[in-house]
Amino acid sequence: MALVKDPFGAREARGSVGGITASRNRSGAYFRSKASPVQPRSSAQQARRVTLQFLNRKFLDLTPTQQASWNDFAQTWTKSNVFGDSTLRTGINWFVAFNSRLNAVGVSISETPPLNPEPVFNAAVSIFQHVSTGNIMATFTSSLPANNWLWLQWSSNLPTSSQFKKKSLKQRQIISGPQSGSVTLIPYNLLSPGDSLRQIEYFGVDPAGRATPRSRVTIYPVTV
Repeated sequence: MALVKDPFGAREARGSVGGITASRNRSGAYFRSKASPVQPRSSAQQARRVTLQFLNRKFLDLTPTQQASWNDFAQTWTKSNVFGDSTLRTGINWFVAFNSRLNAVGVSISETPPLNPEPVFNAAVSIFQHVSTGNIMATFTSSLPANNWLWLQWSSNLPTSSQFKKKSLKQRQIISGPQSGSVTLIPYNLLSPGDSLRQIEYFGVDPAGRATPRSRVTIYPVTV
């Protein structure tokens, strides 16, 4: 079902009605035929499905009081949709969101929600190509605290004409705190200087599994 802002097509719509999907790109709003979804087949997609099934079972195994605490949390805190409007998640939505990150870094899941959805730190990091080594580096402008993580996704070498494409990003590295100084992300020998770009997205995760807003960087590697 399409998510509509004002009368259908008059301002903006996202989603599908019948065989038509409404979406938007740099050129503006458009309609296309609806594509039938396919079942995930890659190892990463299958692993993600297994994790979601695991966490759904974990939520159902919680006591009624614990489940109620997550449902109360969901009634208190909202998320914004594609139009910027506030929407409610369910308790299990929040449980899976926080605990999927904790599960990924090997930390025990949290059976009770935090006080709020806001992380307790900012992912203060600068990503750039080093002028001497040519490596793409991450430098922490303030230390990454212990029991916190920086998650990094980046693309392969893309043509310089590429716009930011989320599907090109893959989870590549998770840096654990405490951490300060610089970390090499992509060695120079894996770059294609002068005729490509790398798209990078990163965010911080705190001990409760809460995530900072995602930041995006595009690097145009040069020859060193």
